[in-house]
Amino acid sequence: MTNNELEQWLRTTGETIQAPPEVCPGLYDRLKFITALLAEAELPSSSPALVFRNPEGRVCATPIQDECVVGRAVPTGLALADRQLSRPHFRVVCRPKADVIEDLNSRNGTYVNGARVQTQELLDGDIIEAGQHIFVFFKQAPEHY
Repeated sequence: MTNNELEQWLRTTGETIQAPPEVCPGLYDRLKFITALLAEAELPSSSPALVFRNPEGRVCATPIQDECVVGRAVPTGLALADRQLSRPHFRVVCRPKADVIEDLNSRNGTYVNGARVQTQELLDGDIIEAGQHIFVFFKQAPEHY
């Protein structure tokens, strides 16, 4: 994704950057992270997805039909070999009115855009941190991919 494509995508989300990167380093770093993932990800076009880089360095996109439970040992959902994840760590529930993330009483917590959360509505492009993994939530693939 080029800087121009990133700017176009930001305009479609209604977000703007009012300060240069040296003033907003956290935001700038997050945008660079999202840009790098988008450049490699094959996003499903019709359903929300969690995008992350696996331990081997490959970018993965996990589609979410109705809900997805993420953890170290989950019978259905996304199971990841990460000792810092609780067995069921968090759940993402996608509904027509709102997409919500819920921490499932994890030991190390679930963070959205750097803030620890118990339950929170997710927005397109939110960054989720759990264990040693960083995920980006996409409601729908940007049209130019």
